[in-house]
Amino acid sequence: MTLLALAAMARAQQPYSKLPRNYTLAFENDSVRISRVKYSPGDKLPVHSHPSIPTVYIYLTDGGPIRFTHKTPQGTIVRDAVKAGQVRFNRNARVETHETEYLGDSASEYLRVELKTTPGPPHIDTRLVDDADFPWEDPQLRISRFHGLPPALARPAILVNLATGSFLWIDPQDSRAPARPHEPGWFVLLELKTGRATPAP
Repeated sequence: MTLLALAAMARAQQPYSKLPRNYTLAFENDSVRISRVKYSPGDKLPVHSHPSIPTVYIYLTDGGPIRFTHKTPQGTIVRDAVKAGQVRFNRNARVETHETEYLGDSASEYLRVELKTTPGPPHIDTRLVDDADFPWEDPQLRISRFHGLPPALARPAILVNLATGSFLWIDPQDSRAPARPHEPGWFVLLELKTGRATPAP
């Protein structure tokens, strides 16, 4: 299963070459791949694919609805409008191939964080909207949102500054990785609780 998921990742690179105005690869290592995704009013994106691995969406701005016309699995859905600071975690059991149409009247931006670490058991799509929804966790990941100083970390994490739209990969075991910032802010923190998924022998 993991081998198939990793193979699907290689096939689902299309958005970067096919849709460079909308998808930018911002960071990648053995644990995560982070894309910066932007929509402008009237954007209609042709068919493209995303891999079947757990994915976190961190909304950096308010954004309007988006219509997804799925080819596999077939069907059309409309994602509701979102607010800056909201988070969605899609456990994502299959490759998604779809067209998208942005229905909002102002530009929208979010981070798409694909997790290469060992997933926990399947669960429903998780939407974190209000402060009371945080922290949230499963065996793979802990998601926090807070105002103030980032905590000391014991495991690898992605720290997203919602005010600036920037992020840091922080690994307490790697002296080359950036240290956590010492200035307060409005943050989303993704702490990775498992290591990299390895293909079955």
